[in-house]
Amino acid sequence: MRGAAAFPRKLPLKKTFTSARRLAFLVLLAGLADSVRAIDLPATPKVSEDSLQSLLSQAPENPLNWFNLGALAAQNKQFDLAESYFAETLDLSEPTSPLIVAVGGVWLAVGETVRALPYLMPNLRLLTPQDLNQLQMGLGDKGYAGPRLVVLRHWAKRNPEFSPVAEEAGRVACGQGDWAVCRDILEKFAGTVDSSSAVSLLRAGTFLNQKLPRRDVDGLMRRHKGKEILFWGHMQHALSGNWSVVKRYRNGGTVSDSARFHYLRALMAMAGDNHDLCASHFERSLEQAPDSLAVLVAADFYRFYAVTGNSFKLEQLWEDIKARFQESKLAVLLAQQLELRGYEKQARYYYRVAHRLNSRLPLALEALWNDFLQRDEVNILQAHIDTLLAHDSLSCIGNTLAMRLRADLEDYDNMIRFGRNASLLCHEAVEPFYHLGQAYLKLKQPDQARRSFARYVSRGGEREKVPVYMR
Repeated sequence: MRGAAAFPRKLPLKKTFTSARRLAFLVLLAGLADSVRAIDLPATPKVSEDSLQSLLSQAPENPLNWFNLGALAAQNKQFDLAESYFAETLDLSEPTSPLIVAVGGVWLAVGETVRALPYLMPNLRLLTPQDLNQLQMGLGDKGYAGPRLVVLRHWAKRNPEFSPVAEEAGRVACGQGDWAVCRDILEKFAGTVDSSSAVSLLRAGTFLNQKLPRRDVDGLMRRHKGKEILFWGHMQHALSGNWSVVKRYRNGGTVSDSARFHYLRALMAMAGDNHDLCASHFERSLEQAPDSLAVLVAADFYRFYAVTGNSFKLEQLWEDIKARFQESKLAVLLAQQLELRGYEKQARYYYRVAHRLNSRLPLALEALWNDFLQRDEVNILQAHIDTLLAHDSLSCIGNTLAMRLRADLEDYDNMIRFGRNASLLCHEAVEPFYHLGQAYLKLKQPDQARRSFARYVSRGGEREKVPVYMR
C-alpha cells in the first residue's frame, strides 16, 4: 500500500462545492456502488470495460469517462491502472470538481484507505457524518491513529454538542499520549463523559501538570466511582493545593495501592516543608510505582531535591533514575515531565535516551532537532526522518520535520510533497501553508503560492510574514 510520503502529485486545494450530494451521479458500477458507504453513491446498471472505453474514445476530454474506468480498475484490484486513470481525471477536472472527492470515495470503498486520504482529508467539511465515520473506522482498522484523530477532531468540532465523537477523539489522543489534545477535547464535556473518559481527562490534566477546574474534578468524582477516578481526582486536588481533601482521602483507607499512597504522602509532606518525611515517602513510592506513575514520582522527587538545594542527594537520585529508565520505553514521557517542571537539560538527556532506543520516535526527533543542526549532522537527521516515515508514512510530525528540512536544503520539489502531506495529516495545520507558499514562489508558480499564503493567513498565520505582493 502506498503511504502518505507518496501521495499523488496533484492535491488540489478545495474552495467550495454546491453540495456533496452532487456526487450521486458519478458511479456507474453496481458492484462498486453497493460498497460505497463513505461517499453515498447509488447503484446504477453495470457497464463493461469495453463500453467505458468506447465512451472514452468518443469524449476523451470528459473527466467522468476516465473516472469510471479508474473506478472499474480499482474494483478489479488493478490499483496502478486505476491511479493512471484517476490522474487523467484530475488533470481534466477543475480544482473544485466533485470528482476529486469521488476518487477518494472509490479508494475507501475498495479498502485502500491510505490512497483515499489525499482526496478526502482536504475536503472533510464536505463529507456527511456517515462519510466521516466510515473514514475514521477505516483508519482505525489500519492502525493509523494520527489521521484518525484529525478526522474525529473535525467531526467533533462540526458537532460541538455531540459528545460521543468527542469522547472517542479524546480516547485516541490519550492513547497516543497527546495529553494536551486529550484535555482540550474532553474538558468541554466534563459534565457528560463516561467513566473511562473521566479517568482520561483527570490523567491528562495531571500529566500536563495543570489544574482542572475544581467543579469539574468534584463533579467527575461524584458521578463516577472506582479507585482510578478517586486517585486521579485527588491528584488534581494535590496539584491545586487542596490538602484537606487529599488528607481525608488518604486517611479514609481508600488508597489501595501502596505506591500511590506514598506518592500522595510525599506531595503533602513537600507542601508542608517536612523534608525528611517527604524524601522517605518518595523513595518508597518510586521503589513500588509501575510504569507511567513511576515517571511522575521520579519527576516530582527530582524537583523536591532541586528545590531544597540538596545537591548530593540530587546527584544520587539522578543516578538512580538513570539506572531505572536508561532502557525504558517511558524515556519520552520522563523527558516531557522533566521539561514541564523546568529541567531542560535533564529533559534533553532523556530525549536522547529515547532516540537511542528508537531512532524513529517523532517526539524525540522533534525535541533534538536543533542538536542535529548545531552539530551539522543534516545527513544523519535526514536519515532518521526517512526511517521514521518508512515506519509511519502518515506521521504528522514526521512529514512536518521532512518539510522543514527540505525547506532548509532548498529542495523545493520534495518540500512541496512533504508540506502537502503535513497539511493533510496535522489537525488544522498552519505552518505547512507558509512553507508551501515560499516553495511555489521559488518555483515561479505565483497562483499556487497565493493560494497557499491565503490558507496560511486564514488559519491564523502571521500576515506580516507573507510577501506584500502575495497578500
